[in-house]
Amino acid sequence: MIIHNDIHQYQKNKRLEVDLKQILIELEELHRLVLGDKTIRYNAYLEAPADYLINQYWKSYCKDLPKHLNKQNVIQSHTGVNVSQADALHNKWLQIVKQMNPGCIPTININTVEYNTTNRKFDKELDKQKETHYNALKTFLNAYEELNKIESLNGLGFMPRITNNIMVQNMKLMIRNEAFIK
Repeated sequence: MIIHNDIHQYQKNKRLEVDLKQILIELEELHRLVLGDKTIRYNAYLEAPADYLINQYWKSYCKDLPKHLNKQNVIQSHTGVNVSQADALHNKWLQIVKQMNPGCIPTININTVEYNTTNRKFDKELDKQKETHYNALKTFLNAYEELNKIESLNGLGFMPRITNNIMVQNMKLMIRNEAFIK
């Protein structure tokens, strides 16, 4: 049984995902500027973007050039693009990925990047061993609410002192779900 959803972590990961998408757009643009309309192999490109651009460019356009030339300088003189920008963007990508929930890290395939952040990944399930305790608290709070309708109880202040597993939130008594999460 799901007893909590960590909406704050979900929102954080969605924001990070938006940042990753923006970086990917910039990396795709660098790819287009250097290699034209050639298909991006995301798994190789996102592993080492500058090396990928250099190697692909050299294979496609510089086969007959002398091997001693600085490949990065040749590409920059031909395209106007400094491929080291790709590594800077890649470093930003890696820093953002480190901040993400492990289950939300994008899946990088040959032809696509799939983003994995879903709200369900932040659902927290009730620990089965604590289910009886949790249900007793729910019953207790439901009974309190029913009695409060009849007698207008004034127990918000003292109720959390009865047990550490009840708290007041937005002027309402709530179960501290974190104590019951699997």
